[in-house]
Amino acid sequence: MSKPTVIEITPEEMIDPTPEATLGYMLYEHRMKLKAGGEEVNHCLSLSQSKLFITNRLISKTEMNISTTEFEDLRTLVKQRKFCGYLKGVILRLLIWKKMTPAQQEQILQKIESGKAEQQAAQVEGISSISGEVQL
Repeated sequence: MSKPTVIEITPEEMIDPTPEATLGYMLYEHRMKLKAGGEEVNHCLSLSQSKLFITNRLISKTEMNISTTEFEDLRTLVKQRKFCGYLKGVILRLLIWKKMTPAQQEQILQKIESGKAEQQAAQVEGISSISGEVQL
């Protein structure tokens, strides 16, 4: 059985999919990308794209009913717009990560690990100094 082909799209299309695309097609495309296998970054990218598409559709439907919305609906709409902004940032970071060389990726991962180790050491020092004060 041959692997399904994955259609490459531009970063702009990833952030703002065409309005003609249907939810069913987006989910079908997402499933095909998952079947194709590949890197974890591709799976995260596909999932983020699907979330963004669904959230944008939900926002547009909510905006069509804006004359009958209540305060809670407006709060939800604001949260959805913030979530869309967050997802766009995630997609852009994933695209940048994909374009990096393995050496650049390894360098970033090492910096993250050293930062985590420093935070843990600072927490341990903070706890020991607090417990030292309590024992006095």
